[in-house]
Amino acid sequence: MDSGQKPTADALRRMLHKYVPAGLHDPVSLARRLLRTRDPAAIFALKAAAIGPFALPLDLAFSPFERARYRRASSPRQPVVLVCGPARSGTTLVAQLLIHGFKVSYLPNLTSVFPTSPLTAMALFGQPSPNPAVPPFQSFYGRTRTWAGPNDGLYLWDRWLGRDRSRPPIKLAKEAEREMPAFFGALESMTARPFLGKNNALNASAHLIADVLPTARFICLERNKLRLAASLYWARLQIQGTTAIPYGLMPAERPTGEDPIEDICRQVLFHEALAHTQVERLGSKRFCLVKFEDVCRDPSSFLEKVGRDFFGESPDFSALRRHWVQPHESRPLDPQVAARFERTFDRLTR
Repeated sequence: MDSGQKPTADALRRMLHKYVPAGLHDPVSLARRLLRTRDPAAIFALKAAAIGPFALPLDLAFSPFERARYRRASSPRQPVVLVCGPARSGTTLVAQLLIHGFKVSYLPNLTSVFPTSPLTAMALFGQPSPNPAVPPFQSFYGRTRTWAGPNDGLYLWDRWLGRDRSRPPIKLAKEAEREMPAFFGALESMTARPFLGKNNALNASAHLIADVLPTARFICLERNKLRLAASLYWARLQIQGTTAIPYGLMPAERPTGEDPIEDICRQVLFHEALAHTQVERLGSKRFCLVKFEDVCRDPSSFLEKVGRDFFGESPDFSALRRHWVQPHESRPLDPQVAARFERTFDRLTR
């Protein structure tokens, strides 16, 4: 490839990564595996990714109107509540629970095909209404199954935190410090509601976001070590196609060629330490640690606490009463693999 072709290829790659996460290994093989699952949320994610490039001209045409919204906006006054934590820790389910429990705004999947101008797209097309025939507490590796379903908004956080999701920023760029409050202020102006969002890796950048968003509050999920490790193990196989390639945020310094079992155990322990570091930085009222198992055991009490501490209102339990089903655990590991996880955690935590 000559020098004249390389910028074009790089530009194409950047464009595609708006719709297909850059960290995925072999997206074509992944698409085949997702199709074989026949999971509705997985199929919907593929459809949305395919539609995105075709919507690009309209997305770019909306961008001047999007920037105008930011210029007119002031910083948000209502809570910006962000759910975060390790991949496979239950963040998607908790975000869905909160979205259906409170009158909040959120980023629907519709915005994923308009990554440059999500607010303008929402204003033009309207925030889709949830389909009553679709159970609200279903997802596939963080993906929900309708245009109204909640979206992580990774395309948005990439603007402010950088496109390399494996390397959280040490500090925010000046442009991000200006645009982040403007975005959430413009969204609040549109909806007149507090915001509820979810992005696992925000646990690494919470202190930076808190500095520029005074109303930001974080709910960070924790999960039983062995259950989280097992879920990450299966995620590597199903999403990456191999246990050798990580799924989710990893420590910056990792031994090359490390055994996948030890790699996953170190990932779990890294996230535990990261969460407690953010509590020390922000305090437990602003960065709240929540055990996923506690939410599953008593979702009503969790909703009541969040309503009291974050939103100042009582939750709506109707969706919970109609649709809640206890989350199932990851499929069991081979006993030898499970025993290796136990031995490795024991060694690393002595």
